[in-house]
Amino acid sequence: MSLETGITLYTISASHFCEKVRWTLDHKGIPFEEVAWVPILHLTTVRKLKVAKTSLPVIQYGDKSIQESFEIMKWLEQQRPTPALFPKKSAQEKTIAELDEKFNQIGAHLRRVVYWILLSYRKESIQALGHDVVGWQKTLLPWLFPMLRIGIKKGLNIHADSYQRSMGKVKQGLDFIEEQLNGSKYLVADRFTAADLSAASLLAPLSLPDEHPVYSKLAIPEKFFEEIASIREHPTLRWVHQIYRQHRRTVSKL
Repeated sequence: MSLETGITLYTISASHFCEKVRWTLDHKGIPFEEVAWVPILHLTTVRKLKVAKTSLPVIQYGDKSIQESFEIMKWLEQQRPTPALFPKKSAQEKTIAELDEKFNQIGAHLRRVVYWILLSYRKESIQALGHDVVGWQKTLLPWLFPMLRIGIKKGLNIHADSYQRSMGKVKQGLDFIEEQLNGSKYLVADRFTAADLSAASLLAPLSLPDEHPVYSKLAIPEKFFEEIASIREHPTLRWVHQIYRQHRRTVSKL
């Protein structure tokens, strides 16, 4: 089976974790079929894929299913080494792995912040949750939304107190990345690597770059910008815009 025709990417379309893999595929010029799912409804396909966890993204290549964004990125690097996202130096590769874990923690807190704000707005939530999903999901989503909202909040432990804690963690995360950059253009080595892709992807819900293949098409509630006003001007988000502008390109999907 050819890498050019054989990859299916299962996503929650607006997920910043799924964007990490989507961007990796695009960066390496690998065409793929994306199958988007509404959160919670995605459990039906995850069970069929027989992976260890209930989360997306998952890529399927023949009879092989790979889960977790960083594991997928490493697998894709092995299959198509150029353009490289991982340095050849083992110490730098280890640093990228450690940074990715840190960025995932920031991303989890940011997910809670975004859902806390977004789920108060039915129309915008339905648009975001249903972006690019198959027809039957799009048809049922308006009817299922009240139950899905409850399920998402319960599953991700979303409430007023956790929102405030997560907002604090996101602010700390932005400071951490600024410290890691220390005035440099890139996080590791002197070129674009998986570390930059990971950080920029996971912070994209704050910066909303025009080059993002999903966020650029969504209606964002004004309240969202009001809630995150205290961090919208953080220097790290200007870096995210720069990374997207210089390195994000889209490959035609299958």
